Amino acid sequence: MNKLYKTSLTIMMLFISFLAKAQDVVKIDAESSARYEQDYSYYLMYLFLLATILGFIYAAYRIFYTKENKTEVSALDKMLYDTVAVEREDEIMTNHEYDGIKELDNHLPPWWVWLMYLTIIFAVIYSGYYFTGMGMSQEEEYADELLYAKYQQDLIQKDMNLRFDETNVAVITDAAKIQEGKEIYETNCVLCHLKDGGGNVGPNLTDKFYIHGKTSTEMYEVIRDGVLSKGMLSWKKQLNPFQIQNVMSYIKTELEGTTPEKPKEAQGEEIVE
Repeated sequence: MNKLYKTSLTIMMLFISFLAKAQDVVKIDAESSARYEQDYSYYLMYLFLLATILGFIYAAYRIFYTKENKTEVSALDKMLYDTVAVEREDEIMTNHEYDGIKELDNHLPPWWVWLMYLTIIFAVIYSGYYFTGMGMSQEEEYADELLYAKYQQDLIQKDMNLRFDETNVAVITDAAKIQEGKEIYETNCVLCHLKDGGGNVGPNLTDKFYIHGKTSTEMYEVIRDGVLSKGMLSWKKQLNPFQIQNVMSYIKTELEGTTPEKPKEAQGEEIVE
């Protein structure tokens, strides 16, 4: 019995350390924690794990600590298995016989029957919980997930804004990021600057004349903050800092120095490097 106690204690300590490690590794915010607390299946999972571990402990006890040819049946064995001793098998012998092998009329173990009843009860409660409107429908869960995704996106955006600003902006040459800048430009900027950068309401982006400066930092600031007096909108709420940098890089690497179809007249100061 001392060995069983030590074995059980070791397994339980491993289980507790696993839970503690999981809590340490998985860092979740307050809203995520609240969502988990409302999900009762989360607790059922831990109960199932605990029941499984206890089942293994008892199975190990039966295998390693039960004496052979034991005729006594414990109360727990009777409750879980209700087996018939080998000496009494003639009491449950049937008339079926095949090739000298006789069939026993063993019944299902009580634990299996209880499990079946529990699944039926759980199914009734589970169905009633959702069919009565107490639980969230699939559409409501989907809407809730979208809201949570937006919340997570806002957190990422906030973190990006803290780590990135005009002081460390630079012209990039990565093809994928330039392509993203091009797509953003063609979606949002062509109305004022035209697709080839020749200028419409906004100035020509291909010549050597600049109204607010030509450095990467100055262009980044113009795109980010806008110039309301000139009709230039601020894009800091629609684009994150990296997207603004990609657009700026696309303009400087792909549009500057090209010859548009109908270039707008020069505006601002000519800056030649």
